[in-house]
Amino acid sequence: MSTDRELLYVARYLLQVSNHDDLTQLDHSRFKKCKLPLPAGVSDPLKLAEASQPDQSSNGAPQAPPPSSDQPPQ
Repeated sequence: MSTDRELLYVARYLLQVSNHDDLTQLDHSRFKKCKLPLPAGVSDPLKLAEASQPDQSSNGAPQAPPPSSDQPPQ
């Protein structure tokens, strides 16, 4: 599975600038580092995506559950 998060950054940026009056005053090239607040009551798309990600090992594969104590190892 890819870890491409570009669209999550774009979604967050669009939410951040949604209430901004003059978009010409913003540096859009630095959208990933935007510090504008999110609108009230809106969740951060990056944090929502992190919360919905399954636990994965360092190689990107899902981790197997630990072996049951009543079964011998194979």
